[in-house]
Amino acid sequence: MNKSKVFWLIATIGAIILSAGCLEQNAPISGALEKQIALGKKVFAQKECGKCHGGAGLPSQGAAQQPEMKAPDLTSVFLAIDTVFIKAHLRFIELSQMPSIDLTQQEIDALAKYVASLHAKAKTDPNLQNPDGACPVCGAPLKMAGALQAEYQGKSFYFECDDCKRLFERDAGWYAKK
Repeated sequence: MNKSKVFWLIATIGAIILSAGCLEQNAPISGALEKQIALGKKVFAQKECGKCHGGAGLPSQGAAQQPEMKAPDLTSVFLAIDTVFIKAHLRFIELSQMPSIDLTQQEIDALAKYVASLHAKAKTDPNLQNPDGACPVCGAPLKMAGALQAEYQGKSFYFECDDCKRLFERDAGWYAKK
């Protein structure tokens, strides 16, 4: 089996686990999670991930070293909800086009949490004060008065971006249970 097929097999397994509801979301960020995210941010900087994955508020060290590679947008809503995919990708990095990076399991876990936090961070208004809601998809804090809205079974749900709203509308029942 070639590397590309193995990579997509791993990605598919991660998506199945995600769709089965095995990932916990929208819980208040605990002190332990904040520490993991901080460690992930530190590893991101130390391993110079910003050389390829810069922009969108990420710590960037300039232009990509390999401009022919299109490093994915780490603020994607799909990465925000799928730490299994991120962990599998980093664990089996040799199956991707990413340069080899020596990472411990603790660093992989921390990077996954950090990357998962980036969507909400990128989509949250930096001047937001006194949020009164949270996105049911990524957990980003928001003000319901100015947020996008969808109805499901007589209840209103609020979103900070179109991507989260579209994802919610594809499987509202799953997100509404959270």
